Amino acid sequence: MLSIFDPAKLYLAFIANRKEIRMNTKCNSCLYIVTFLLLLSRVLAAIAITADELANTIEKMESAIVDISLEYEWYCDSPLTLEERLEYIADKELLIDVNIPRYKLSAARSLSNKDPNNPSSLLFDHLLLEESTTLMNKSGNVWDIVEKQSYNGKITKRLSTGGYHRSASNGTISNGVNSMHPINLTPIGFSVLRSCIRQPGDKSPLSAVLRDKEFINLDNSIEKFNGFSTIRADLLTHTNDPNTNKMVYLRIYFSVDHGYTPVRYEFMRGNNRVAFSFDVYSLEQVAEGLWFPSSGLISSPDNKRADGFQATSKILVNQGLTDEYFDIKFPPGTKVYDEIKNLKYVVKSH
Repeated sequence: MLSIFDPAKLYLAFIANRKEIRMNTKCNSCLYIVTFLLLLSRVLAAIAITADELANTIEKMESAIVDISLEYEWYCDSPLTLEERLEYIADKELLIDVNIPRYKLSAARSLSNKDPNNPSSLLFDHLLLEESTTLMNKSGNVWDIVEKQSYNGKITKRLSTGGYHRSASNGTISNGVNSMHPINLTPIGFSVLRSCIRQPGDKSPLSAVLRDKEFINLDNSIEKFNGFSTIRADLLTHTNDPNTNKMVYLRIYFSVDHGYTPVRYEFMRGNNRVAFSFDVYSLEQVAEGLWFPSSGLISSPDNKRADGFQATSKILVNQGLTDEYFDIKFPPGTKVYDEIKNLKYVVKSH
């Protein structure tokens, strides 16, 4: 049986049976072309996806990843040389990276005590992030620093070790996740698991946003981006402009060859202009029919500088990470400030 998804085979099959058509050669040629175009239009209609189908597909991806771990480098694609950057901070109390910062990231979402009717339960609420970098000040002093951050769904911990003339590690304990490194500025922000913020405080998963039919325009036309064949969804929001009720605030491009994995997020401003974008350059298959970004770039048409990441390890999913995994053990000698209890202390050796 012929696949309806292969227009070339349909056309060849039609040509093979052309003797059954009793017309002159010229009419035959026209009929072949017309019939092929009709078949092609049916194929394209057959592979078009609806907004509901796309939302269901995205929700399956979100649900499929319970936890994830990877190592990566986060680099700045800056037009400035190291000498120019040093000149920039010459009269400022600033620091610069002298190498590419290296990260270890683990994230997970809770399975217990979650409201199944709450779409945000599809987002990660546990995070462990370690950054290693070498910094330089305006005097040319150089030192290595390791920063660790953890959030177990309730408490945030931070640990900083290393540094110029630093004799002890420093740690903090606080409530909430507000002091954490923004999760959308990690590889997760390039993936199907980023939150799509429509207004302050909104942390809706992508699938929930796609279900709001009044605020989505879906275009099934195939468009190439960074080597991916994509379709596009325009997400809309209300506007105060008296001439229009809605405007596009986010455009998302989905790779049709990778199960509709998002590969580009375009954040829009007025006049249909791109403010900045998250571009995926490569995907790694992490499970059957499931992909995760392994490299990408954040850029803006108005800024020559861009930030990007490159995975340096295999991306691991669904390892069964527990609450205890998302914790930091302060080493002996660490000076800790517990903001919850308003206490300061030094961790003693056991």
